Amino acid sequence: MHPGDKTTRLAVAAALAALGTASVTAAPAAAADEEPARLLVVTNTQEYRHESIPLLVALVERGGREGGGWVVERAETDEELRCLTTAAALARFDGVAFLNSSGDVPLADRAAFLAWVDAGGALVGAHGGGANTLQGWPEFVGVLGGEFDYHREQARVRVRVDDASHPATAELETGFELYDEIYLYKSFDRSRVHVLLSLGSHPNTGEPGFFPYAWTREQGKGRVFYTGAGHRDDVVRSDWYERHLLAGIRWALRR
Repeated sequence: MHPGDKTTRLAVAAALAALGTASVTAAPAAAADEEPARLLVVTNTQEYRHESIPLLVALVERGGREGGGWVVERAETDEELRCLTTAAALARFDGVAFLNSSGDVPLADRAAFLAWVDAGGALVGAHGGGANTLQGWPEFVGVLGGEFDYHREQARVRVRVDDASHPATAELETGFELYDEIYLYKSFDRSRVHVLLSLGSHPNTGEPGFFPYAWTREQGKGRVFYTGAGHRDDVVRSDWYERHLLAGIRWALRR
């Protein structure tokens, strides 16, 4: 029986339910010739709900089917999210992707979630997903690497590729232009993340500076990928965004 077999995962989940939060582990990563990774897509919103959420979900589902190597299970309602984020349920998943979620979403077991990432789980955030989610929980902000501070009107910006060798940026043009709602971040320490994309000036005032836009982190045995893009429908539909987001997910899942 392969380590990633569904029966094995269910057995692990049952054991974790009996042992409690302290024993939570991430689901074993499947090899390329084994079953697809399992990705929990969280679109629960307690505050603003982005219109681009259905497009993001469709993109991630299609990316998994067409060679990405994952299958998606969704958590949109409070009940679904609580059910799928217990210690036992998390053991079934290789990754969790927050796609424009917002606010204090009701994770069932916060300690189990942190332990799951540390044990090898993949954490992915897109735009409001992650950065504008669970902001009252410092431990989550620390794992993600930063949090939403504010945004002003949508703007056309020039995006710098800080690491052209990473899978999530390898196919992007250096200094490409983008029109979107641009987040500014706080609780951000550049020394704790690996920056993939950034701006060299404030998106609205033009003031020179460093403004992060996408990054990765290693958290224990887990991987974290966050991108600030994804507010507008036309951005989510663009070829560059598809390559960027799907490659970031594949990297986080170690596919």
